[in-house]
Amino acid sequence: MKYKLKQLITLIGTALLGNQPTMANSPLESPSPESFRQGGNDSFLSKLDTIIKTNTDQTRATKRNNNTSDSTDEVEPTQNDAVLPIIENESNVIGFSQENYFVNENDGTATFTVERNCTNDFSSPVSVSYRVKGDQLTTAYGSSGDWGDYITYDYNGDCESYSCGTLTWGEDDCASKTFDISINNDSEVESDETIVLELYNPSKTTLNRNYTILTIIDDDKNDDGSSVIKFFPRNYTVNENASQAVIWVDRVGCIPESPSVSVSYSSHDKSAISGEDYQAVTGTLTWEEGDCTAKWFNVPIIDNFLLEKNGNDIYYPEREILYLGLDTPTGDAKLGSINTAKLTIVDDDDVSIIGFSKENYYVNEGDKSVNITIERTNCLHDLTGKIGIFITTDNEGTAKKYDDFRIDSYYSYPRFSWAAGHCESKSFPVDIKEDSLFEGNETVILEIQLSSSYNVTFGQSRAVLTIQDNDPAPVKMKLNQTRYTAGEILQLDMTIQKIEEANFYVAMVFPDGNFVTLGYPDKWSVLNTPQPYLSHIADNPVYSLLNLPVPVGLAFGNYSACGILVSPDVNVLNQSHWIHSDCAKFEIYDNSTVDLSTFRNTLQDGSLGPEMVWIPAGTFRMGDIQGEEEEDEQPVHDVSVSRFAMGRYEVTFAEYDKFAEATGREKPYDYGWGRGNHPVIHISWYDAMAYAEWLSEQTGYQYRLPTEAEWEYAARAGTNTNYWWGNEIGYNRANCNDDCSDNFEGTAPIGWYTPNLFGLYDTVGNVWEWTCTLYKEQYQRIEKPCFIKNDATPDKRVVIRGGSFYNRAKNARSASRDWYWSGKRYINIGMRLVKNP
Repeated sequence: MKYKLKQLITLIGTALLGNQPTMANSPLESPSPESFRQGGNDSFLSKLDTIIKTNTDQTRATKRNNNTSDSTDEVEPTQNDAVLPIIENESNVIGFSQENYFVNENDGTATFTVERNCTNDFSSPVSVSYRVKGDQLTTAYGSSGDWGDYITYDYNGDCESYSCGTLTWGEDDCASKTFDISINNDSEVESDETIVLELYNPSKTTLNRNYTILTIIDDDKNDDGSSVIKFFPRNYTVNENASQAVIWVDRVGCIPESPSVSVSYSSHDKSAISGEDYQAVTGTLTWEEGDCTAKWFNVPIIDNFLLEKNGNDIYYPEREILYLGLDTPTGDAKLGSINTAKLTIVDDDDVSIIGFSKENYYVNEGDKSVNITIERTNCLHDLTGKIGIFITTDNEGTAKKYDDFRIDSYYSYPRFSWAAGHCESKSFPVDIKEDSLFEGNETVILEIQLSSSYNVTFGQSRAVLTIQDNDPAPVKMKLNQTRYTAGEILQLDMTIQKIEEANFYVAMVFPDGNFVTLGYPDKWSVLNTPQPYLSHIADNPVYSLLNLPVPVGLAFGNYSACGILVSPDVNVLNQSHWIHSDCAKFEIYDNSTVDLSTFRNTLQDGSLGPEMVWIPAGTFRMGDIQGEEEEDEQPVHDVSVSRFAMGRYEVTFAEYDKFAEATGREKPYDYGWGRGNHPVIHISWYDAMAYAEWLSEQTGYQYRLPTEAEWEYAARAGTNTNYWWGNEIGYNRANCNDDCSDNFEGTAPIGWYTPNLFGLYDTVGNVWEWTCTLYKEQYQRIEKPCFIKNDATPDKRVVIRGGSFYNRAKNARSASRDWYWSGKRYINIGMRLVKNP
């Protein structure tokens, strides 16, 4: 049976059945009337507590790291419980089941699971493609032969050298799909290597976790216990206008007792000429006893501003190549098989740039059209080759083609081409359709796709056209302030326009998604069938001013005051019935128990240590409070913590570099994202512990890493929501990957975003933070004490908290937890310290 026909049958059946038991299919639904009658207490706070408890205790069947639909729990049928459900006719999301996979080199195969979030009764056929993504995090080497790290395939003839394929789901098929990648087991001692896999080209679905990282764990060792020196990776590419290329050399197989070793390096011409294209380098890299970290050296690049075609590659003649070699190892070191690396210099003097003239275009709905301009820059009139492009409109935009805009073209989308040596700009119109409906601003996502080229790179390849609605909003809500304490007056200033026959409600929405409405007289009502504040709104605007005291006893957190329009035939109020709404956000806070004063202890040279803030003692619910069904966040349990001080910011490069200089340690690499006031990264748990011990010696006070319980308590700052400000990540409130809408590719400077209610910055995203707690698959009530450093080994799994710029927002929730090896360093792991009273 086709899924649309099934929808129709279900809708008709639901309408005919009327007052049958309903299913709680959304976390935003009002609780049933029965949930407010427990205990026979009709006081507001009793009912309010019931709302919060009902929402907290509700379980939702979701899978780890994937947004799945809520569980359906029956409620007691009452006279007013009839609901006509709105059933989605499209599947929800598809994504990898895990953010990270691990495989031993000798396992032979790595299996990946892709999950689809949908209902088994109303889901259309969908598909998605997958492939290995070649970027800076992919360090494993693919080959169709037997000498790479993994084996590549070419299923469809269009995957080039990628391991790729397509997964398909039939109608009503919600089962997970898997695919494999074969792993080559060699006998070479290597570093652990990574492969980034990507889901792309979704058909009739959207993507959630479309990237995952596979780590291939090397299992080889030298028989005599010696370490291996090798390049890692083996191939490097750098633009000619870059000042230098950073080349990495790894020491593999060493242990803390390994002796000091060294190796010489040198550069060698191929098509790149030393003195013309780069400066020749020679030198020696040295590892002290027990030092197992990777080293690097720089190759200076010469930008000669000359058009060059002296490369030896017929497809890329503008590329010049040199080789780098390792020799003369000392100590017990041996050279690995990768003792030669290739560095490719890409000549950029004739690379023209194609892009939109702006990142954002704006047009009023009343205008007939807007012109969009494509520019070709960095273009040489006598040398630059032919380029062809076409423009697509991405389905991420909110405006609808033909209903809101239209792009006329013979090919259904604009096509442009530039002949060799032509560098002029080109434009095309987007026609705008005006209506009388309030829709809010709508967006059209424009994207440039390359159809043919000689030598080109993208500038602004993606642009957003915003169609500004000129119709008056039917509801406008304003508040006299945004922060309140118990008993203060919340003043609502409302303007309501008539757009159709509708009932108007005023609702207060809680951090957990539940809401109560305003009844008569002006007070909050917890009835499941509230009376509307206004009905059948008049043609002229209605202005209303309400003064409402903030109820005593509300948990502090982020709330909203919303004006909502609902169809008059709706009897049971549910957010899915809202025709239009406008919400004003506000915060309930308790400033009687929070001391936001900060302090800094003095070091021996008279300078100041990290800025600290006192965290009050308290008890909190630890774990998966919001029912995300994360296995390692279970069970949810009460934890009490004593008063302690915590770093207001993550430890910065400036603070850590001072420690490194004082102790003669090597400074960690910043990957070009910035030092100074950026959080320190690429440090192991041992590095973090050493910094805390040094700071303790310098100040005379005991500094250490936080326990896992202390970290979550401080990050929550008295809240029970996913993030300290609410359950949704919002816009530009933290530094994370994709979801956060931030402007940083890597780390953000400390203090960039708003602090939480304890005065702590960046407890959401930016970098993962080391704790002093050993990781367990589930809570075993051992998250309060630190494990002893003497018991630590490099392979201990230590808890990290807070998410990072590389992770999705789901991994940056207050309850989210992960782990990393105590002896390893990674590009997105840093630290924050605590101090005992």
